[in-house]
Amino acid sequence: MLPTSIIIHLRRTGGVVDAIQRALQAPDPVRSGDDARKAGHRLRRIAPYETDLAAAARERVPLDFQKRHGWTHPAVERAEELLAGAQEALAALGTRGDPLRAIGSAAGDAFAAALDAVGANEEVMNADGEAAWTPGLMQAVVHSVARSRARKTGAVMREVATHLAQQIDQCGRDRAFVLEEQDRMRRERRIPPEQVLINLSKYEAHLNRLLYQALHEIEALQSRRRGQPVHLARVQISAGG
Repeated sequence: MLPTSIIIHLRRTGGVVDAIQRALQAPDPVRSGDDARKAGHRLRRIAPYETDLAAAARERVPLDFQKRHGWTHPAVERAEELLAGAQEALAALGTRGDPLRAIGSAAGDAFAAALDAVGANEEVMNADGEAAWTPGLMQAVVHSVARSRARKTGAVMREVATHLAQQIDQCGRDRAFVLEEQDRMRRERRIPPEQVLINLSKYEAHLNRLLYQALHEIEALQSRRRGQPVHLARVQISAGG
């Protein structure tokens, strides 16, 4: 509010209306600068936020893959474990090394599955139950299976080895599928989902309007200080809608 003495003086000179309009339209330099800084700071945070969203989505790929394919395909770690187990069992079956060296549990499971595939009786499948499989025990069981079926040990050995090789092939294909599918899912998540991008674009446009409004007010203040005319209304045109 202007002092009464000044208003009386301005009335006498006929410039009261213009003076009041200039006082009302003059921007606050402190507020305008603060608004511009805030809008600029918030704008700078949008790109890192978008990057973080995409990175978090890519980190969820293994979990989301299991939710989608868990019933039909193992996780990549499990697929690699099964593949290594079948390879170890096949190598142990034909080894000439230490017959008492225990093989891993995954290799033991692969060998037991191969025995089941050739129709081995349960009584010859690792009679100790909890004891670990060893190359010597594996070969003894194959020999027992061959004898119980009146077949040559070499023929049963080849049949078991064939089933182990099939496991290796299947595990290898499972592992390849898991890796390829997860890689495809990661490529799809290089940017956030469409609705998230739409929301971010609206937010970015809002901040841009705030920023340019604050900059226009600062520009108007600078023009007034230089004694240049300042338009009371401004029209901002942005390309691309």
